[in-house]
Parts: sequence; C-alpha cells; structure tokens
Amino acid sequence: AIVAVSEATKHMLVARGIRSTKVQVILNGIDVCKYQNAAPAHIREELKLGERFIFLSVGSLRSPQKNMDILLRAFAQVETGVLLIAGDGRLRRELEALAQQLHIAQRVYFLGSRNDVPNLLKSVNCFVLLSRFEGLPLVVMEAKAARVPIIVSNFDSAREVITHRVDGLMVKRGDISATSAMMRELVAQPELAERLASTAAKAANNLSIAQHIDNLLRLIA
Repeated sequence: AIVAVSEATKHMLVARGIRSTKVQVILNGIDVCKYQNAAPAHIREELKLGERFIFLSVGSLRSPQKNMDILLRAFAQVETGVLLIAGDGRLRRELEALAQQLHIAQRVYFLGSRNDVPNLLKSVNCFVLLSRFEGLPLVVMEAKAARVPIIVSNFDSAREVITHRVDGLMVKRGDISATSAMMRELVAQPELAERLASTAAKAANNLSIAQHIDNLLRLIA
C-alpha cells in the first residue's frame, strides 16, 4: 500500500496513474501536548504591542505558494490590529515593499525564521493561512492544538482539518475582500473567536502522533 497524508494527496497520486485501491489515507500527526502546553512568547513586550489584536501567519517566503501577498492586501482592509509573518525567503523584500505600498508597514512585522512557533501561536489572537495548496497543513493542526481561532483558504486538504464556522473560518483562495471581512469579523466578535478556538482545541486531540501511529499499525496488521 501507499500511504497518502490527505485525501487531496491521494487524488493527486491517482491522477498520476496510481490505482486508487493501493492508496490509503492516514493523516500525519502532531505533538498535541507541545502546542497545548506552550507558554506564550514575549512578542507583545518585544514589539510593544500592548493589547492590540494580533494576526499571525507562518510559512516559507521562498515561493508564492503561501499567498502572503493576498494576506497583506486583505490586512490592508482591516482597520485595526497587527500582522506577524514568521518565515523567510527570497520574496521577503518584495513583500516588505508591498506592505509599504499598502501603507501598512507600521502594522506588519516580518519575524524571519523562528524556532518558537508553539509559543507564538499561544501569543496571538488569530492564525491565518491562505495557501494556494498544501499536502496537509500541519501548521493549521498545530494552531488548533494551541487553541487559536483560524482563517484558512479553501485548498483541498484544508477541508480535511477545518470545518467552516465550526473549528475555523474558510475563505475562497485569492478572495481579498472575503478574507478581510473574516479578519474584521473575528476582531469584532470575541465570542465567535472563543467558540471556534474551543472547538478546534477539542478536535486537535484526534490529530496526535499516537493516533497516527495507531492508524499505521492497523494498516500494517
């Protein structure tokens, strides 16, 4: 058998000629406790953010896959809060220039590569991932475990870890207006943010490494 990390990955393999019956889908797992028990980073103190609403996105800036330009354009339509971008790559200067052009540079912080993502997730008010595609968005699973409200674009595998308005918000890929509207909604409705985060945290218990191993053992047996 061939193990695919998501249904989206299975469909890709089948489209390339592999028999469907040979492919078994087993979602990757995460260290749930690592994200549940992480201590908040000192990012508010470091950047002097006070109690401002913080959006966070995490991802490589090496290619357009993560749609960080879409995120910046959507955030430009959000009147309050700040945006943290953790990750680095060749597109960073281009994205920094775009933030200047959109007149939001003073509210956008490019953090570069970080080794404290669990702590960052515990420090923010909303996690956003607007990727064009993902095999399986582990960072979304990690955000669920960290009990953070999530906005994610509707790439195929996102639907396997997020249910719209149950444990996150899902937006059409590339839709700047809809994304900014969802960002503003979470700022304005803390009760919605709390409900989404609570449901996501409970669902994250089914995404553990132990569950992943059990699924693999059942396949082997």
